[in-house]
Amino acid sequence: MKRFITHFFIITLFTMVTYGQSGIKKPDWQEKNLVGKVKKLKEKMVFFDDKKQYVAFAKGEGSPSDIENVSITYVFNQRGYIESFISENGDKVPIKYDYRNRTATQIYKKKPGSPAMEIICEFDPLKNMISQTLKMGEQTITEKYKLTYNEKWQVVEEKRTYIMSEEESENSPNSLYIYKYNKKGYVIEQIVKEPNSSGDWELKSIINYQYNDRGNVSDKIELEIQTENNRQEKKYHYEYTYDTIGNYIKKVEYLIYDSGEEVTYTEEREIKYYK
Repeated sequence: MKRFITHFFIITLFTMVTYGQSGIKKPDWQEKNLVGKVKKLKEKMVFFDDKKQYVAFAKGEGSPSDIENVSITYVFNQRGYIESFISENGDKVPIKYDYRNRTATQIYKKKPGSPAMEIICEFDPLKNMISQTLKMGEQTITEKYKLTYNEKWQVVEEKRTYIMSEEESENSPNSLYIYKYNKKGYVIEQIVKEPNSSGDWELKSIINYQYNDRGNVSDKIELEIQTENNRQEKKYHYEYTYDTIGNYIKKVEYLIYDSGEEVTYTEEREIKYYK
């Protein structure tokens, strides 16, 4: 169930956080660190539970149903903005832009037995998302983001609040994200805090990033904090294969141990370009 929720928000974030047109959001080519005039981008993400499962997958052995994977295809216009995406089952989800209200709406077709669904994202004048609302039938869930900028207009603090009923207020945030950047503008540290029973911010996780010369994450260190005496650190390394244009077409994630490493995630890309 946890993986399913993660997959849903991978699709949501990779589609809606980057959606926009001129005046709403930066070009998605830029947001996704793409080089050249990309027309279509298909991403297949595969998650592995252990080394044995990855070895079987690499050899073409085992049952595909044993391996959790997500596939999504983005369609770009010639200005570099995602105008729709295609899910793994072939459903095409268009995006409706409202320039006056600075929103982008992801519209899902109603299917038998399922209610209609929309995901609406609202952006601020600096082209960063400040709310995301899921409407499914009569149910509405909103996540609001209160942003703080530095002198370079980079987001350095983000307070997130989930609102599932009229009784809940955006003045009681559920989490606090703090970001630090390098000279190139890449995030090198993300700190997450959550309110404790006294209402004070309590440290929950720290993630540090390193990048290669192409701007892709090369190494990551995650520190998860359950309690003061219960901390877990994980180290990851990433390797890429690039096409002749300069975009990666394969990404492999390695979980690093003192005694070795194992593959926990792979991503393969099919990229088509405008001529």
